[in-house]
Amino acid sequence: MFHIKLKYLRERNNLTREEVAKALNIAYTTLSNYENEVRQPDLNTLKNIAAYFKVSTDYLLDVPYNKDEMSNDLAIYFEVIKNIIKDSEGVYYNQNLLSRASKHFIFDTVEYISNQIKNIESDKN
Repeated sequence: MFHIKLKYLRERNNLTREEVAKALNIAYTTLSNYENEVRQPDLNTLKNIAAYFKVSTDYLLDVPYNKDEMSNDLAIYFEVIKNIIKDSEGVYYNQNLLSRASKHFIFDTVEYISNQIKNIESDKN
């Protein structure tokens, strides 16, 4: 889930990959590889990413933690659901393999909900 959180943090802060890569003193392609789950950062880079986004390494690595420390940011969970559906061949619901149509329905629904929330929240400002 590191790759999802990294991309989420970058996008939430309205940053490009180029900006984040430069700030972290890594190559654009390296950051791209992290976000696409091709590579994992070394320990020092992981610490730098955490410091840059002002989050803990535990948060980035999804280290088990108690319920009080869990993220209440639904956007992260929406991204996880979409990535599971997009990147997995076998996706199950109540131990039943989902059809392609069901997977598309869930993906589209999560995307729709996410966009509606963004619109509602942007209208508040």
